[in-house]
Amino acid sequence: MWGVSWRRPAKPVSVPKRRTVQPGEQDWREKIRKTGLPSVPGRTARLKAIYLLQVAAEIEHALMVQYLYAAYSLDEAFGQGDGDETTQIVDAWKRDLRLIARQEMAHFVTVQNLLISLGAEVYVNRENNFSDHPDAYPFPVRFEKFGVESLARYVATEAPATEEIRDKHIRARLSNVLRRVDATSKTKVNRVGVLYAVLYWLFLPNDASRSAWQMPQSIRGCMSWLKLDGVHVKKADFVAIDEYSEFAANREEWEVYEDSLRVGDTDPRSRALRAIHWIMLQGEGPGGGDCAGVESHFCRFLDIYDKLTSHPHLTAAARRVPLNPFVRDSHRTEPVSPGAEAITNPETQLWAKLFNARYQMLLLDILLALSTSRVRDPKLRTELITWASRNEMEFLKQIGQLLPNLPRDRGNSEKRAGAPFETVQFPADNTKRWDQQRVLIEGSLELVHRLKAKTMPHDQRYSLLQAIETFDRGRKRSVEQRATASGDYVWKEGNRRVQR
Repeated sequence: MWGVSWRRPAKPVSVPKRRTVQPGEQDWREKIRKTGLPSVPGRTARLKAIYLLQVAAEIEHALMVQYLYAAYSLDEAFGQGDGDETTQIVDAWKRDLRLIARQEMAHFVTVQNLLISLGAEVYVNRENNFSDHPDAYPFPVRFEKFGVESLARYVATEAPATEEIRDKHIRARLSNVLRRVDATSKTKVNRVGVLYAVLYWLFLPNDASRSAWQMPQSIRGCMSWLKLDGVHVKKADFVAIDEYSEFAANREEWEVYEDSLRVGDTDPRSRALRAIHWIMLQGEGPGGGDCAGVESHFCRFLDIYDKLTSHPHLTAAARRVPLNPFVRDSHRTEPVSPGAEAITNPETQLWAKLFNARYQMLLLDILLALSTSRVRDPKLRTELITWASRNEMEFLKQIGQLLPNLPRDRGNSEKRAGAPFETVQFPADNTKRWDQQRVLIEGSLELVHRLKAKTMPHDQRYSLLQAIETFDRGRKRSVEQRATASGDYVWKEGNRRVQR
């Protein structure tokens, strides 16, 4: 997370004596104390909302890729020959993880729409996995294999407030998970619900208003405790509906959206509140604990956790993928976090670098697409969305699932590799973004050429490389026409670098 901090108050903040603490408010205040108060800079409610939406974008992005990494680690062949039940359980877990990651993508794009509604820039950054400042994030990004400990963290992150869960049995199950997290995690694992509760408050028209989500009085009291009385986005802060419609993503063009997503209101405030409420119900926020009525991420992860703890032998379904994998080379500028595990096998390194290139291309495609007017340049916008949703996502899926089948080191065949998901900062200027895309294509073509020389033509991997090469050569001219070819960006052994 770039420049975002969640920090605890310097000294305890007390509720004014004249105000009665509402039932449940103490529980919420305790949650906020454990999480750390969200630092929300900005002179106006609009600036505060934009700041928190950028935080939310990074969170949704980080959750999406972590869940994909866990899904990639599961061995689809595990249990074959032991009976259909084992295979079906592992397959179901992998499907659920992919589904949740896909829903996080929908949340991520929805957050972009909320930024667009306030006239802000699209924001696709993510906390850098190699950052040495893990406390600058509600929880440090951790690429790890599927297992009891990782699932416990996912449950804790996605969980609603305990007092919002009506089912006593579910509350007890959650309490067991939280105890495990407290006992085993070296860093705090925070709920994201506080962030979305504050965002919902900022988008309300006034302190007393009611909307799609009937915010409990206990949470309203915490908004006062956070000194947000009267702090709400104004009607004039929203862009005109025509401007919003010109850039915002919709379900028809982006295949990550679901039929249940209905945020098409013409009133911008109502649309924003419904969007935030939808994210909260499905994933990271208050109201997602009713497992009988809503298939929230919390409920899905809790079910998987319970099944895995009941069948501990199924932990062997996860391959020995690295923790926070990275590719070591002489051109690295980002710090490597302690405990991160390098991919050192020469051929596997090439696949890992190719994955990084495709991942960065995907983010650039999303960034460029949502910055392109569907009114002034509909053909280019459609082209960029197709590149992202039909091509890059498929390439990433195939390489991401291939890497855990490849050796991580030269001499140890048991240790597997994993998708590194290394990203970079993207410039604000669209022309420079096209420059980056051009250089990434050149680097990808170089990596494909080197990998094809090591792969037999009848191998499925060769077909994948051929498909990537054909796709890049087909769009190369379109990219080059929009790039400046100024030489600011160069390809160095799989890393995009700025040349000064």
